[in-house]
Amino acid sequence: MGVLAGAWLYAVNRHHVDANVAELADITGVSKSTIRARYRDLIEHLGTADTGIDSRDSV
Repeated sequence: MGVLAGAWLYAVNRHHVDANVAELADITGVSKSTIRARYRDLIEHLGTADTGIDSRDSV
């Protein structure tokens, strides 16, 4: 579930959709730190420099 949540965060940030890690954690039951870690893993895997993440969702 953490991988899915990290991918979801990547997708919404990539398309500049307002997203909140805390809300995603509540919905999925995955901790914020796990979501952020999987998000960073995905960024590294894709080699994407533009994270698109905003200040309240800082990784």
